[in-house]
Amino acid sequence: MNNQNKLILTSIRKLKVKILICIFARVKKTSAYLGLILILALTSVFGFQMKNLKFSDNFDAFFPEGDPALAYYLSITEEFGVYNDFLFLALEGDDVFSADFLMRIDSLTMQLAALEECESVISPTNFKRYQLTPFGLNSFNVINPKIGVNKASIKNESPFYGQFFGRNDKSVGLILRHRAFENKQSADEFYNRLVNIIDQNGFTNPIISGKIQAQHDFSIRLKSEISILLGAAIVLIMAMLAIVFRAFRGVIIPMITLLITLIWIFGFFGITGRPIDVLAIMIPPILLVVSMSDVIHLCDKFNECVHKGMKVVDAIKASIKLVGLATLLTSLTTAIGFFSLAVSPIAPIRNFGLYTGIGVVFAFVITFITIPCLLVLLNKPLNKVKTGHEAWHLLLNRLHNFVIGHRKQVILISLTILLFGGLATFKVKKNTFLIVGVDKSDPLMESMIYFDENFDGNKPFEMTYELGASQELFHESTLKDLQAIQDYLESEHGIYHIESPLSLIKTINQSIYGGASSAYQLPKKEDFNRIKRIYDSKQFADLKAKLHSKNGTTLRINGRGRDIGSAVAAIKDKAMFTYFSEELRLRNDQYHLTGTSHLIDKTDNYIVSSIISGLAIAIVAVALLMLIITKSISTMLISIVPNILPLIILSGIMGVLGVDLNIATAVIFSIAFGIAVDDSIHFIIRYQLERKNHNLKKAIEATFLSTGKSIILTSAVLFVGFVVFLFSGFSATFYIGLFVATTLAVALIADLTLLPALLSFKRK
Repeated sequence: MNNQNKLILTSIRKLKVKILICIFARVKKTSAYLGLILILALTSVFGFQMKNLKFSDNFDAFFPEGDPALAYYLSITEEFGVYNDFLFLALEGDDVFSADFLMRIDSLTMQLAALEECESVISPTNFKRYQLTPFGLNSFNVINPKIGVNKASIKNESPFYGQFFGRNDKSVGLILRHRAFENKQSADEFYNRLVNIIDQNGFTNPIISGKIQAQHDFSIRLKSEISILLGAAIVLIMAMLAIVFRAFRGVIIPMITLLITLIWIFGFFGITGRPIDVLAIMIPPILLVVSMSDVIHLCDKFNECVHKGMKVVDAIKASIKLVGLATLLTSLTTAIGFFSLAVSPIAPIRNFGLYTGIGVVFAFVITFITIPCLLVLLNKPLNKVKTGHEAWHLLLNRLHNFVIGHRKQVILISLTILLFGGLATFKVKKNTFLIVGVDKSDPLMESMIYFDENFDGNKPFEMTYELGASQELFHESTLKDLQAIQDYLESEHGIYHIESPLSLIKTINQSIYGGASSAYQLPKKEDFNRIKRIYDSKQFADLKAKLHSKNGTTLRINGRGRDIGSAVAAIKDKAMFTYFSEELRLRNDQYHLTGTSHLIDKTDNYIVSSIISGLAIAIVAVALLMLIITKSISTMLISIVPNILPLIILSGIMGVLGVDLNIATAVIFSIAFGIAVDDSIHFIIRYQLERKNHNLKKAIEATFLSTGKSIILTSAVLFVGFVVFLFSGFSATFYIGLFVATTLAVALIADLTLLPALLSFKRK
């Protein structure tokens, strides 16, 4: 096995020289021109494809693929149609109970109902009850808008308060059901037309909530968000380059490389037709930041070599020889960190990992072709004078001496922090809300919060009840079970305004007793046959088709409630299942939770497994690479430990701060590990080179002094780059910026303290 490792290591070293020098950095001017022409040609191709860029606002993409619950939901929607194709409208006024205001509401209701895409509009002015007469079933409006309503009486009149009249007594609610739209453009056109009609009727600042509203506002926000993040990232990176190189060309040459990387990844999105979603907007800024690591390692080493007296061509060769392999491996490990997300069953997470990993590969190739070619043609260093080399040497020398002199204390402190971080990790909880990656305080959530507070919420709830082979809907025991289910949903689960076959039956029962409010109840047994005839009549055929399957066995129970988060919902669901089985004696196959809200909540079940499997893949892959390079199990283990520590601290901080673990924050761990491990690889590879010519103590010191500056500079740039994400309005992006930046800071400290301390205990 040892001989095999030697052969592999020898092969890698040969590849390092042949590939990284002969291919990526042909130092003749002719080759430099050819290299730049190749890059420009490819950039033109990718740039042309940027016209095909699309933005995704499809929240359904976050459903866990392969889950039986998704298959069941699709079968239910095929049978009954999609339940959540609706919009909730809240219109405010000084006196919402007055005849004047209700007449305006009635006029708007009729205008909206006339829209081709609109299936129905229900408002307080057109809400009907039924009455059975000798001439048939007649309907009548409960409210006459011409005379207004009495506020005191309406509060006791179901279902008006909390559905049609807000609990703040300042708004009226309308429920608009629309057809399913084939594409976003048609949905946006309908939504904009609807908003214009509302405005033309004199209703200012309407509160609108629903699927197409969220998607419309979300897509606008995505476009502005990516502009803000990219703009901030470019400004900060240019500032960092100016600080590092203190020369105009030291800023321009790296920025050319970074901008080409952006064009390639945007073009790749266009070529593959993959839209940019709430996670994908982070890819370009991440690539800007990550590719800076490659650029700084190469450029800083080139400057160092030139200032030592080397010619430009020789300095390029020496730079690639000294940092090329390490940079190749760090790019590979960073890409692996992102590629590890491909195991997720959630498509946006999987695509985020794949596309970012590909972007990291793009960045490496572009850097090691473009920069050497530009440097050959420039034939000058990136700056004219050494930038504080002596100060850096003094600082690193003092830090090295301190670490080695206190190596036991360093390890003890690290273990203590690891222990406390591990304990705090147990405070982390899984929790997801309906709109993924957006904090409850975000303006995008204002409409949802408004309906939660004033209209009993607008988060869809769906479940089904299966009739047994010998079970009939019109049987006392069945109807009592359905009533018990609905009573429990309202009283314990916070689900209101329920639509179900039972609701329809109670409406019909109400009709045969003159439409009285008190008759909205379970029918008497002697009325079953009469009610069943009406239930099966053509008059209720459309409504029945949305609630009762064609084969007669599946009953649909729909409602809505507040978005309480998946953690609380899971507790309520568990209590509900216990009630169903112990109190109602229902079998597990007699009822099913389903719907979009349930599927989003179920993503929690995949988060922990995705994190563990993704990190395991990344750690094993990095460990194998380090084992091949170092030929030492102990060195490999030592190189991994300083990168596990930041992850434990990261999870501990999340626990202490109460940050939820969900599909938006779950990607942080793989990102953090993939990026943080870069400095360890640079340190270990340089240590291996120094170990050939020095004893253990001298090798660690030489490594510390030669790589310390680059490690600190790249970590600083990466840190500042991820701080850019704190400007984001999306909670997912904000937390990635906060926690990856924190992880980088911890990883830097660990690489400059814990890593050399552990290496110093190796055998001489």
